[in-house]
Amino acid sequence: MLAFPALAADVSFTLPPLDHGFQLLYNLDFDQAHSIFSAREQSHPDDPMGPTCDAAGLLFSEAWRSSSSSPRMACSLASVAGDK
Repeated sequence: MLAFPALAADVSFTLPPLDHGFQLLYNLDFDQAHSIFSAREQSHPDDPMGPTCDAAGLLFSEAWRSSSSSPRMACSLASVAGDK
């Protein structure tokens, strides 16, 4: 029975880097997500997913930053990020 929590903990560390980057975005950790996406761009320069994910992260972070002037936008972004 104790093996299951340990197994679940190990699974969280095996997330592919891009998935982990998006998880960070949804947790509003934009700087760390950008670091992961930038590292992907440098390690796989011919793969368009690094720049694409970084662009999505930049758009999301800018929308979140500017949501302070629009409570309706903040509520919409919070629901996307999983906040209730």
